[in-house]
Amino acid sequence: MKRICRDTPFYGTDLELKFLPPSTDDVKPIVHTLSAVPDLEIDKNPSPFIQPKQDMTKPRIADFTFKPLSVNHFSGNLLQLFLFILPFLFIANLSAQTIEYNLPPKVSEGFWLGAAIGPSKLVEKAPDSLSPEIHDYLNKLRSGWHYSLEGGYFFNKYMGLGAKYVHFNTKQEVDSLVVKFFTHNYYFNLSNSISINTLSPMAYGRLLLLKDRLSIVGGIGPAWVFYRNIGNTVTDSVTIKGSSPGLSTSLRITYEVIPNLHLGIQCSYTRAFLKKFTEDNGTTTKEIELAEKDYQNLSRMDYSFGVYYYFGRRRE
Repeated sequence: MKRICRDTPFYGTDLELKFLPPSTDDVKPIVHTLSAVPDLEIDKNPSPFIQPKQDMTKPRIADFTFKPLSVNHFSGNLLQLFLFILPFLFIANLSAQTIEYNLPPKVSEGFWLGAAIGPSKLVEKAPDSLSPEIHDYLNKLRSGWHYSLEGGYFFNKYMGLGAKYVHFNTKQEVDSLVVKFFTHNYYFNLSNSISINTLSPMAYGRLLLLKDRLSIVGGIGPAWVFYRNIGNTVTDSVTIKGSSPGLSTSLRITYEVIPNLHLGIQCSYTRAFLKKFTEDNGTTTKEIELAEKDYQNLSRMDYSFGVYYYFGRRRE
């Protein structure tokens, strides 16, 4: 049986070792030092297959060949050693990060802040009684974008209080809108810019999963909605402003990607009806109160992607 020993304690040499079967009783010699090896010969032209002449009648360890290490060979050994150790270093580093990340979670209680952005859609559709051109124009005006800022404090793993601000904006304009009235065609240039700001104190409930890294958070609270619509035609410009109480609700799912920092998606619903407003055409301002059947529905659905940071201390 032949074994080749590399990286031996003998610096600067390669050691080649063969175990030969004994010719008498089964003896297992143990070699502690080079001086214990009999009949050692060093070949001037070393080869891993050269065997020194020895007595084959004795149990022995034989066939040692030593050769100097060349620079290229030494560099190759270092490269092999580095490539061998590299995966273990990577695994050790990954394990250290995992151990550090598996420390007790930090989201049990404390302050938090969040910001989100995404598309929105007003719930109310344009009346079917309008001309098709105006109906299509107003329905396009229902869709827009929003951003939100919110924060709060969780008293424990499940309950908390906070506040939320949402800004919604939508804009639509059209040149030479053709409206057919009986046998005549009328041309209009229209533009509208609608913005709705919402302020809400919120009560939050939370469910923590996956070692507290996955959070499902629901919120509800009263809202105060501020509405503004700037409308323009070829000859006129009108600004409509109003405010109304309402209700704000939200549901979001977040995941802790690094300690204390969460990414998530959120769906929110705001319900409010505008009962009166102020109309300003640049020369006069008047307040108009609507009949109940004419209330302006400001209810809206918001869909967003957000970032949330928790300042809570690590639980012991």
